[in-house]
Amino acid sequence: MSHRIHHERTYDAPPAALYAVLTSGERFAAMTGSPATIEATAGEPFSCFGGAIGGRNVECVGDTRLVQAWRVQGWDEGLYSLVRFELATDGEGTKLTLEHTGFPEEQAAHLSEGWVERYLDPLAKAVAD
Repeated sequence: MSHRIHHERTYDAPPAALYAVLTSGERFAAMTGSPATIEATAGEPFSCFGGAIGGRNVECVGDTRLVQAWRVQGWDEGLYSLVRFELATDGEGTKLTLEHTGFPEEQAAHLSEGWVERYLDPLAKAVAD
C-alpha cells in the first residue's frame, strides 16, 4: 500500500504568487528564515531549510504545477519521495493541492505536520498583500 499525504489550502493570491515563492530560493528563504536554493527549472537540484530537505525538480509548469523528487537529509542513500504542488485559480485566489508519496511510513505524521507548519502556513503570510 502506498503512503500518501494530501493537503488542500486556498490562498488569497494568484497562482503566480505562490509559484514564485515555491520556485525561488530567495523568496523561499525569506518565507522560512532558512537558506534555500531553488529555481523553476526541471532537472535542477534544490535545497531548503539549510540543506535539511533537498532533491531535484522533476516538472516545473509555470504558475500551475511543481513536482519534486524530495528527500530529508538522513534518509537512506538514494531514497526519494515525490511531492506534487498543483495550483488552480479559485475565485480571486488560488487552491493549492499538495500530494506527497513514497516516504517512509513511520514518518507520515511528522511529514504531514511539517507541510502545514513549514510550508502551508508560512506561504499564506508570504503571499499576503
